[in-house]
Amino acid sequence: MRNILLPLCCATFTLFAGIREDLANMPDESVKIVYERGAPFFKIGKTLYPPVLYNYSTDGHYDHEDFTAAVRGFVDADIKLFSFGIEAVEFWKGPDQYDYDALEKALNKAFTLAPEGRFIFAITFCHGPAWWHKLYPEEQIQYAVEDKYTPSGDCIGNYVCHSFGSKRWRKEASETVRKLVEYIESTPYAKHIFGYRIGDGVYSEWVHFGMKYAMPDVGPAMTAFFRNYLRKKYKDDVSKLRKAWNQPKVTFKNATPPPVEVRLQYIDGTVLRDPRNTWEIDYLECMQRSIRDLLLSMNKAAKEACNGRKLVGNYCGYFFGQGYTPNGWQLVTDEIMDSPYVDFLISPSCYSSNFRKVGKSQLARSLVASYPLHKKFCIIEADTRTHLCGTKKSKDGNRYATNAQESVALLARDMAQAISRGSVYWYYDLAREWYNCPEILDFFKKIVPIYDSIKDFSSSAEIAFIADWESVYYHAAQYIKNDPNLKFLHYNAGRQVYSAINYVASELTKAGLGFDSYSFADIGNEAMDKYKIYIFPQLFYMTPEKLAKLNTLKKAGKTLIFMNQAGWLTPNGPDTDSIYKTIGIRADILKQPFKSTVTLKNGTIMDADEYGNKSADYTPTLKITDSQAVILGTVQSGSTTVATYAKKVVPNGPTIYVNGSPFFTTAELCRIAKEAGVHIYCDSDKGVVYANNSMISFHTATPGTYTLKAKSPVRWTMVYPKKKTYSDKQTEITFTVEQPDTVMFVIKP
Repeated sequence: MRNILLPLCCATFTLFAGIREDLANMPDESVKIVYERGAPFFKIGKTLYPPVLYNYSTDGHYDHEDFTAAVRGFVDADIKLFSFGIEAVEFWKGPDQYDYDALEKALNKAFTLAPEGRFIFAITFCHGPAWWHKLYPEEQIQYAVEDKYTPSGDCIGNYVCHSFGSKRWRKEASETVRKLVEYIESTPYAKHIFGYRIGDGVYSEWVHFGMKYAMPDVGPAMTAFFRNYLRKKYKDDVSKLRKAWNQPKVTFKNATPPPVEVRLQYIDGTVLRDPRNTWEIDYLECMQRSIRDLLLSMNKAAKEACNGRKLVGNYCGYFFGQGYTPNGWQLVTDEIMDSPYVDFLISPSCYSSNFRKVGKSQLARSLVASYPLHKKFCIIEADTRTHLCGTKKSKDGNRYATNAQESVALLARDMAQAISRGSVYWYYDLAREWYNCPEILDFFKKIVPIYDSIKDFSSSAEIAFIADWESVYYHAAQYIKNDPNLKFLHYNAGRQVYSAINYVASELTKAGLGFDSYSFADIGNEAMDKYKIYIFPQLFYMTPEKLAKLNTLKKAGKTLIFMNQAGWLTPNGPDTDSIYKTIGIRADILKQPFKSTVTLKNGTIMDADEYGNKSADYTPTLKITDSQAVILGTVQSGSTTVATYAKKVVPNGPTIYVNGSPFFTTAELCRIAKEAGVHIYCDSDKGVVYANNSMISFHTATPGTYTLKAKSPVRWTMVYPKKKTYSDKQTEITFTVEQPDTVMFVIKP
């Protein structure tokens, strides 16, 4: 089939002629990321740009007056980096047929509004094109369960779209990316485009369509991908496949995705999968590789089309805030980040009022500290809903600001988190005009001067939060509820796991404690050596290779905190002896529900009341049996009191804490931190702290007087919300907050 470029009208070319001519006379610019003062800056040509962008989507809003005002507001604030894009349905019109008229209009509008801007251009495929799905029905995703609870137009349900396992889709979508990038690069517009973002899957975020309720993907395309994956994993040895699956008649030609009943098999009395359910685990691993292969294929096409001169990245790599089964994760993030076709990954912050309300942590979903170890960078998406969200012009959920002051406090919190984590971030209003008010536009003008005032963005954290991607295959749970016909799929990601991951991380900022987040695979990198405390919220699955990594931390005499049933699952199945090898404390597993509320030995109650999960039932129960461990807390399992929280100091070794309950309170985290010699920036639990080596920020919803503490005497300068310099060196600074706000101090030795 021949390539057809549908012609543009003469009027359109005339409209773009002036901009094209101006750009054509400008020199080409090199693009690279430079870690300057401990943070990633964009070096485009000879100019170094601070790591702040405004991301906007098309959605037909280019001519809306509020949208125009928002773009010009960032331009007036001397923020010159932007992101926008186009959906495949707007230009991919048929087999080898492309119409770039919509692309040209989008480019023209962007360069008209921000003539000195530099842009990341997005190409997304999550909504089609419909003609492709009709033309190749055998390449569509298919589902194991009918999802009657999610609208068909929402791609987290039974959405009609391509399968990630489709070879045809991978080839043709990648070629479409190549064609579009080649076209852009052939135009003068390319002079100011410094990167490309490629999107597919649910909301363009690289997770499988229907991932929430519908149990993807059992179609012929994914089945073929699965069989090919099995051949590679078992090296074409069918006897190994049969032994692993305990199926004497299975072959590489007749293997199929596991049926619903197999996918719903869990260890009795728990919401954990048995590693010996190899059929299901192989399939989950296969689905994750289909994400990886498609993402890297499309990224590779973009990289090659621009001759490697531009940055390429994706939404991907979420760990925090993931209330989903493995279908809704990206569990091969370590492999994706090691690819030469990936320069950056993007993620929003956790959703729900527990994280987004004024005074809460706005916890970023990425393992931000891991990125520099892979020579990549992270973009934190600040899609904070302002008080303008929810008006007649702009309806949306997740809005917690009621006035302009609260909106600005939240937008400043976004900046404080990005600065403290040494991360790029972008503001994103979903093209819904959330920024067009004087207070917000005035705030944007303060961002660049604040960045200029910071001399050292590097981390000052003394706590490492360690995520284990591999364990997610086993800890996410789905089950059928009250329906023998399997038509109702009740979704449950294992509340104790979600809580241990997300609420504990959030509590660390509330406790005035800084932390950095890493992948378990990063252990062994010298950057990991500096921390005093290492937290493992969900290290369920243990192998000899992982145990060897973990033992390096034990030998260094660190303080290690384990939660839930760390180490219980092994390639050979559940094993309580593996718990001991992992955490160094002997414990049993009780397969019965227990209450999450922990009663400490001094009578204090440690619960999750703030998060609405007080006294919720969890299973299984970790029962401490080690006579050398000091019991710190108990839970109730029926009428039985069970020791589930303990400490053990190993001579010439680590200090070990283990808590089978999914929660730690602010007070208990502070107690452990003080014992380990970790610095606490603020004693109040009425707000959250973000800090690095030259900034300490405090965000709160509660008016009052607060004190921040540096690690040593320093010179303090308040840079937000107003400018105030303190002349003498001092370890502490006391200030008053009269309304919900974010306060930022730059500190210098």
